[in-house]
Amino acid sequence: MMNTPTSPQLDAEIFSRLFSETYHQFDLREGTAINSAGVRVIYLSSDIVRGIYEALHYEAGDAWKLILENSGYLWGKHMFESLIKEIQAVSQKNLESLPASDYLHVLETYFSMHGWGKAKIHLQDAPFGIIRVRMTHSLFADALNNVDDRVDAMIAGMLRGFFEKVSGGQSLGCVETACVRRNAAPYCEFLISGMDRISKLRHLIDDEVSPEKILEQLRIL
Repeated sequence: MMNTPTSPQLDAEIFSRLFSETYHQFDLREGTAINSAGVRVIYLSSDIVRGIYEALHYEAGDAWKLILENSGYLWGKHMFESLIKEIQAVSQKNLESLPASDYLHVLETYFSMHGWGKAKIHLQDAPFGIIRVRMTHSLFADALNNVDDRVDAMIAGMLRGFFEKVSGGQSLGCVETACVRRNAAPYCEFLISGMDRISKLRHLIDDEVSPEKILEQLRIL
């Protein structure tokens, strides 16, 4: 789905201009926060996340996860386009021409600096057509601490949308195989691969099969 990582081409100053508060303009009177590329930034509180979940659960029942996943999918695609513009504005570089190491660094930093959680992207299974993402301090897991279920459907959608753009439009799927809200997992874990392959894993997740066994199964699909 993507090339093997090479040495990063974006230096620390560019990352600072993309994500550091130093390069953001805050206007409390106007109620705006603008980054160095002129893109307006918003921040979601845990209370807003809880409110969104409660409203969706009340109106749609168990379909709340599908709604958030679809929303995240669209957001992930827009996020890719936005990052292209932001990187071009501050570095005159094209995100699509960067090595995979910079793709990963940008995405990990984006999640962290926007408060979604601390993400680490692993490519050890890339030869099998699999990207694995582990996340700690998930916004949804922290905010929805009363929900005994996998709660990061929106993050799964965002990852799917972003990596579909990275892959040039391949049809991908993303599934959360572990969540700190379920079985006391130490982190949330996501698997990204071809849509058909991911679809074949859904029953394993419903049956509470361990993340390790799900990954093993995906490798041979």
